[in-house]
Amino acid sequence: MVVLIEAAAVAALLMGLPLISARRSVKKISLSGILYFLGVGAGFMLAEMYLIYKLVLVLGDPIISMTVVLAGLLVFSGIGGMLSSRLPDRSIPYVLLLVAAVLFVTFAGTEWLFQGILVMPEGIRQAAAVGMLVPIGLVLGLPFPMGMQYLLDSPLERAYGWAANGCTSVIGSIAAAQIAVSKGLSTILVAAVAAYLVSWAAVVAARGRRGND
Repeated sequence: MVVLIEAAAVAALLMGLPLISARRSVKKISLSGILYFLGVGAGFMLAEMYLIYKLVLVLGDPIISMTVVLAGLLVFSGIGGMLSSRLPDRSIPYVLLLVAAVLFVTFAGTEWLFQGILVMPEGIRQAAAVGMLVPIGLVLGLPFPMGMQYLLDSPLERAYGWAANGCTSVIGSIAAAQIAVSKGLSTILVAAVAAYLVSWAAVVAARGRRGND
């Protein structure tokens, strides 16, 4: 818990200093856009940590689990990122709801899937784990590049959005360990879904304000 508090304090400092040093540019920073990236960064990392912890049960080794999840998500989220350029900006709220739905299905289906493959040879278990990561990685790779492309207009906003994403990614990895110990693995995925819903709410609120303007 101490490490989590320290990480949050450092993140707040790193996020706050640019605002203090560039007061004239604060109005150019979209707060809803920054909130979007805070949620996306936390959600991605929490989902990733959940998968690493959960797949240890199937793969039998934490190092193998981490390798499979990190490599799988890097590849498939990268593909998702490339596909994101084909989606219009109006689809961002629906993409975030899709991410939440896929994570919910993952939560509901992992126990059933794992019971079926635990007795299988190691190679098949690893292949099944990689296959499970395909849809998850594809949808997790969509929100970040879409937010960069459609929600942020200036280089300052993009730099700040990137920083917000990175800060909550670090905090999310630490928080996942705390949540796993105190509340259980399933709560990590619930927190990931909640983070993406925060991003969804930020987008909807921002578009509502634009519509009123």
